[in-house]
Amino acid sequence: MSDAVETTDLVVVGGGLAGHAAALAAAGLGADVILLEKLERFGGSSAMAGGGLVFAGTGLQRREGVGDSPERLRAALAEAGRGHSDPALLDAYADTQIEVHDWLRELGAEFSLTGQPVRRLHTMPSGVLVGLLHRRALDHTSVDYRASSPVVSLLHAGDDVTGVVVDGRAGRTRITTRCGVVLASGGFSRSRELVGRFAPHCAQAVAMGGVGNDGDGLVLAMAAGGAPVGMEFVEASFGASAAAGVEPRLLYAQSDGAVIVNTRGHRFADERGDIKALGRAVVEQPGGLAFQVFDQAVMEMSRRTPKTRDFAAALRDGLLAEAPTLAGLASRLGVPAGALAESARGLSQPPYYGYACKAGLTSTYGGLSVDGLMRVLDTAGSAISGLYAAGELVGGFHGAGYLIGSALGKAAVFGYLAGRNAVLAPRETARNAPAF
Repeated sequence: MSDAVETTDLVVVGGGLAGHAAALAAAGLGADVILLEKLERFGGSSAMAGGGLVFAGTGLQRREGVGDSPERLRAALAEAGRGHSDPALLDAYADTQIEVHDWLRELGAEFSLTGQPVRRLHTMPSGVLVGLLHRRALDHTSVDYRASSPVVSLLHAGDDVTGVVVDGRAGRTRITTRCGVVLASGGFSRSRELVGRFAPHCAQAVAMGGVGNDGDGLVLAMAAGGAPVGMEFVEASFGASAAAGVEPRLLYAQSDGAVIVNTRGHRFADERGDIKALGRAVVEQPGGLAFQVFDQAVMEMSRRTPKTRDFAAALRDGLLAEAPTLAGLASRLGVPAGALAESARGLSQPPYYGYACKAGLTSTYGGLSVDGLMRVLDTAGSAISGLYAAGELVGGFHGAGYLIGSALGKAAVFGYLAGRNAVLAPRETARNAPAF
């Protein structure tokens, strides 16, 4: 039986935040879009993440008296990347993020404001934003969303990417495109093979992120000549729950005053470090295990968003040990009481809490090399015609560190850019631009 054949303006691969942003941005320009998700359910890592996106210079910040600007945000991203972030991607993010924030607000997003030292983390409850965009995609007459539709190969005409082959429920379908393909299929944290290849030091980390994050988009793009970048900076993140039998989650009580100790009760890292640096430090501890230890004063800072600061939920779900004294908590955690008392001497308001955690590979950060238009680049630095990437699949943005909120922010901003640029580029460069 021969493959079914279809034609559309743009194909977007991946039903997470980046994919939905790309599809809606392209459809907003009048393009017909097929949005493909290989699993039965949309969302990917975006549906599991804490819910915060970094924006700067927003109306919400102004209303709450927060002085901020795109230039300050760019500087913060560059500092977090320790000089290894691609300047073109930092520029693309800083220059577009206000436009994307306002666009999300027009679609119905309602953000709360938090963050340190500058309140620029715009939060929604976990999974709510991607759910909102999914409803908007389903309602849009120019977006055709298809679940259970894995892409098994890209189509080519010479060096140009011209479509995809989908192995869906009804068999194989060849979808050719007039504008190209946006890959927004997530990272590779769930692929033992790719983790072993690109980040063997993370092989023992807790596998997290979307269950479909097996690096299939990365493999497709590399087969088309796409170059990987930033793989040397793939790091597991701090704060993955170590409890057995439950889906791991992240908790960052250290951001509100918790101390971090190892199984000997000793502090071993600066709690002000970013989650990559702390993740590296945890891996080096006995058993790769650490505890976030805090008191009631920190517990009272619990909030529903971002999810990483919902200490009350962690307590309800049985992820925290609780005791009226530090000695009692030491007994529950199995660490020396004297060492814990010394490490936690700044905590004074009982009861006390302990959260066992490991390093978790949530987002792989390294990925495809792209330019500021989100065009995938080959090993020579040239754009592959018709191929774009967005979200976690994009490498080179985070550099050697991580600014909290920049992963979901990157998904929304780069998805928006990829979808728009894929549609606009043929209009500007082709003699026979498609009519919309």
